[in-house]
Amino acid sequence: MSNQNKKPMDLTQIEARAGHMYNVYCAAVGGKDASGAPLPDWAAFRADPANLPQVNAWLAVAQVKL
Repeated sequence: MSNQNKKPMDLTQIEARAGHMYNVYCAAVGGKDASGAPLPDWAAFRADPANLPQVNAWLAVAQVKL
């Protein structure tokens, strides 16, 4: 099936998909980072300026059409 006829996602859809993917990732790794600290939810993760490179990466991945 070709994705050429699909409309591009808007920013709300990209944000929602990135948040969903991040939440799936968190669940898959047991909700903790490599040091054992709990991972924040998407809203807290997204709001922390220190996470900007990672947030941008999740948003970029969310835009990929499979």
